[in-house]
Amino acid sequence: MLLLLSVPGYSMDVPTVLIFGDSLSAGYGIEVDQSWASLLQSRLERQGYEHRVVNASISGETTEGGAARLGPAIERFEPALVVLELGGNDGLRGFPPARMKRNLTSMITQAKEAGAAVVLLGIRIPPNYGPRYTREFEAAFREVATEHGIPWIEFFMDGIALDENLMQADGIHPNAEAQPLLLDNAWPVIREALEAPSDSRRSPPVGAASSLDQRSIAGPIAAGSRSHGGRSKPTCFLKALLVRPQLVLRLVLRLIRLTLGRNPAAGKLWTRWRFGRCHRDS
Repeated sequence: MLLLLSVPGYSMDVPTVLIFGDSLSAGYGIEVDQSWASLLQSRLERQGYEHRVVNASISGETTEGGAARLGPAIERFEPALVVLELGGNDGLRGFPPARMKRNLTSMITQAKEAGAAVVLLGIRIPPNYGPRYTREFEAAFREVATEHGIPWIEFFMDGIALDENLMQADGIHPNAEAQPLLLDNAWPVIREALEAPSDSRRSPPVGAASSLDQRSIAGPIAAGSRSHGGRSKPTCFLKALLVRPQLVLRLVLRLIRLTLGRNPAAGKLWTRWRFGRCHRDS
């Protein structure tokens, strides 16, 4: 879903609030103009903000998919504020909280490097995933918000998730009556970010989180949309092959062992070959 929620007479020069979330922000199962994102546009107007709202939320989105999509969205809309509402689908699918945290870190870093402010809307999951997983999942939002110094809330669905009158029949998605409450939950941190001085949006030092960010970027989409400075990976591999051939050989042999180890017959052949090779070498 990509929705520009603007008003008559709007100009491309006005600052943009980019909502980047999943079905909770995409308006799943309700009319578009009933969603909390549409209500946010109306509230901004009433309170004198000139911002337009762009809703780039997608039902079913995970933090990994979001990390791959955010760069092009930032380049297209040049937002002043990015509202991150992702992670719920990671939890429902049992994805590792550490991976989710890396992906959130990547998105926050991308936004800050582009000069945008960021707010994070946390989410919680049902307790049937086990106390340890639940603890680590919920802590990931707190940790990433603290590390990057961004406004956040613990539970976007607070006061809604356990009220059947505010939920759709599936018991997962909020209905139209819940949308004003979602906006009320998110509004304090959105307003805080809008009123913060621009120098508070500085990016962390270059390289501080680069290793995490690069690992969290997903798939060929990100690879095609992001430029790679310096040496390419094939060039680095060739250099390693020339400088330290024994190391490269050991890595290749290890990869072969791991691959053949999954097949018992192939594993026996591999053992015989290795034994014969070592016997001849001795």
